[in-house]
Amino acid sequence: MANIVLGASQQWCITSLFRYCIVLVDSHNLAYLSQ
Repeated sequence: MANIVLGASQQWCITSLFRYCIVLVDSHNLAYLSQ
């Protein structure tokens, strides 16, 4: 049971980090384009 929870939270961490990276890249691109 703990394995399933750990796997789920790990998956959530990966997806949220991925989403955070996309947001960072998007804001960087916007800052670059607005120059």
